[in-house]
Amino acid sequence: MSNAISKTILAAGALLAASTAATAGDNSAVTGYWVSESKAVVEIKPCTEGSSRLCGDRVWAQGGDAASVTLLKGFREVRGIYTKGKVIDADSGKKRDGRFELQDDGTLKVSTCKRNLCRHETWQRPDATMAEVPAEFRGAGE
Repeated sequence: MSNAISKTILAAGALLAASTAATAGDNSAVTGYWVSESKAVVEIKPCTEGSSRLCGDRVWAQGGDAASVTLLKGFREVRGIYTKGKVIDADSGKKRDGRFELQDDGTLKVSTCKRNLCRHETWQRPDATMAEVPAEFRGAGE
């Protein structure tokens, strides 16, 4: 192989590695506030400062419950799907394997599975039309 071809291949490999590194760990499309099907507001953010793993805390629930409860724990992104984490039931505290994925329509599909039984929810970004959600969260996802 000629020296010029080797340099071209090396340069292309370096460019690919740099572009992959720039997008890896960019969770901005899924971080922030989401409204679950039960009308709870969940904030998805890094589990700890600088972490690439994501957690989600319920910051408000219908009925006025403002107690923060962790609902998503330890998710990591693999090819656009957030997996390898746990979904925690706010009432029972039970943890189940889970995953979530940003959909083309901007919603978040959150799934939990126990054995072969899976449950899916579709979460939405809070918007100004959601009267049941406190004003400080409405429009926070836009």
